[in-house]
Amino acid sequence: MKKYLIILLSAAILLNFSACANDASGQIAPTQQELSVYEKCYPLPAGDRALDLACTENAILMLAQHEDSTYLALSQYNSSSISDALPIALDDGENLIHVSAGGDGFFYALVYLDESIEAYRVLRISSDGKPNCSYDFEFDEPPLAVYALQTGDLLLFTTRDMLAYSAEGTPLYSAKLPGPFISAALSGSGPIVFAGVKTDFGSLPCFAFDMTSRSFTALDVKAPVDVMFTGQGLHGEFIFSDGRCLLEYADENAVELCIWNPSRYAQGALLSALRMGEDDFLCAIDGKSYLLRISTQAVSGNELERVSVAVLLPEGGTKQGRQLCEDIICRANISGEYQYVATFYNAAQSDALLSELSTGNAPDLLIFFDGVNTATGVFDDLYAYLDADPELSRSSFLPNLLEAASVDGRLYQLWDQVCVNTLAAPASLVGERADLTCDDYDALLEANPEYSSVFPPYINRDGLLEWLAGLGVSTFVDKQNGICDFTSEDFSTLLQWCANMPGEYSEDSESDYILEPRIISSPTSEYAGYENGVVKYEPLRFVGFPNGKDGYNYYCNSLGTGIAMAIPTASACKQGAWEFIRWRLMFEEQADLGDGACLPVNYAAFEYICASSMSPQSSQMLKNLLERTTSVENYSDEALKEIIRSSAQAYFHGDKPLSDTLENIQSRAQIYLAEQFG
Repeated sequence: MKKYLIILLSAAILLNFSACANDASGQIAPTQQELSVYEKCYPLPAGDRALDLACTENAILMLAQHEDSTYLALSQYNSSSISDALPIALDDGENLIHVSAGGDGFFYALVYLDESIEAYRVLRISSDGKPNCSYDFEFDEPPLAVYALQTGDLLLFTTRDMLAYSAEGTPLYSAKLPGPFISAALSGSGPIVFAGVKTDFGSLPCFAFDMTSRSFTALDVKAPVDVMFTGQGLHGEFIFSDGRCLLEYADENAVELCIWNPSRYAQGALLSALRMGEDDFLCAIDGKSYLLRISTQAVSGNELERVSVAVLLPEGGTKQGRQLCEDIICRANISGEYQYVATFYNAAQSDALLSELSTGNAPDLLIFFDGVNTATGVFDDLYAYLDADPELSRSSFLPNLLEAASVDGRLYQLWDQVCVNTLAAPASLVGERADLTCDDYDALLEANPEYSSVFPPYINRDGLLEWLAGLGVSTFVDKQNGICDFTSEDFSTLLQWCANMPGEYSEDSESDYILEPRIISSPTSEYAGYENGVVKYEPLRFVGFPNGKDGYNYYCNSLGTGIAMAIPTASACKQGAWEFIRWRLMFEEQADLGDGACLPVNYAAFEYICASSMSPQSSQMLKNLLERTTSVENYSDEALKEIIRSSAQAYFHGDKPLSDTLENIQSRAQIYLAEQFG
């Protein structure tokens, strides 16, 4: 009795190979040489997974898994399209192990019939999906793979042996493998086999089998570091992966075929690859419910509206920033209905890029990390998009974040992650209070001799000044109205307090201290109240920078793990740009930012992470801190921070009195704000 080894959740039996993702191309700064790699995703139904692929000149055979069952499906293809894949009927009890395309134009599938008696079968399948014949075998050791030569002779591999059979299934000979079998493919002259692990260089040795002498010869393939699969090209090329690119072995040379960004898919995540044409590959991805097509040429189905994305990379973090953005853009392409095509600019090109925005020669979307003042009249107010969005609203975000990031009531950029800058103190000293002053902390130090200093030994006067500069530009600057307040009593008190700190770092790493500057950079319990590092591993309280009220705390963009996004006024595809931003800020994406991520800006995602990874007490502490965080520091405020630093240093060294220092900061900062936001 025939049956399908697939149980579809719908009545249809077709694998819907409709494309859901397209190209992610970019330019490499500083030369901006275009390197385009188009990607197209073919979803599989009902969460199925592709395990192996094989192809002839016009057909693809897929070995896939649905729940606990495996099945075969066949699809026809050409240079521009891949048809829907049809399941192939198998007999009861035929359980699939491996598929390959023989040199004779047929597909071959290795199945086991009954593991208890080591009974196995090889199916020969025509390119139109019809079983042609079968061969039954019994082995002492389970076979792992099957291949067929141009003559139709079969090669079966076990862990240690290669067994040859005639086209009729008659045993011919066997050969001992030079190491444990890993994978193989056929070249024009015979099989090439990866067998055994070579540890001295971290690569896997590759061997060619001589059909005449029936012996293996080692090949000098040094490129692969961690080969997880091999494949066969249309003309006998031997294809392998080193985790970041596809290579072919032909004429005793390893030649790079196609590169993709390894941050998009974990190294070794490709299970199989087919070469469907010149620089055109179809890949099975480990654990993914789709097939991925990688090509240097656009293929049919790439007709989605294109959204140009300019990515301004951070100084000193070009490689990491590029990988992060390539990963994000790739996932946006898989998930969305637009093609996001990136051009990368390094920090030295920022002025040229930003000047182009006012000329109309603008990208549709700008992604950046720091150093961009978006309140210059060449970027859209994102409130207009947010207020019209069917799912996101102003209340979807962390407390006070949007209001603090607004300029003159307009929102010109959105972040996908944030940190919170604050001060932490031992709960045993401050209780639940956050309303202490600088004098209060000095008094606590005086009254508690077990504490040797207010701040830890690695925080000297200059270190605290850096924190104070960040606080100054976030809290004492009103970008809404283009004014500042550096002559206020609060700022004056903090600057005097900073001046009283030690001028040198202390070598005493064992001393106990009262306050510790803290960047809340992860929504987990270890950062939310009970991480050791302040006074005898005590529970902490977030008190902020002292002002006699709730303390000063401020948001900043994440520490290199997140991005800022803005839409240029001259954008030609504004809706596509907003679709990218909203996708990045929706609950599903925000709740899955990954390990090492900062705080998600979506409040529902933040609450979800708190509930799943924190104690109720720690979660409430962190929520209370966010309610008291009312300002933001933009990294584009670096010029303002330098004004505070340079003026304060003159005061610290006695060159200017405090009053003159405050007036100097106020005057210089006000001129800068008038230039930027006036």
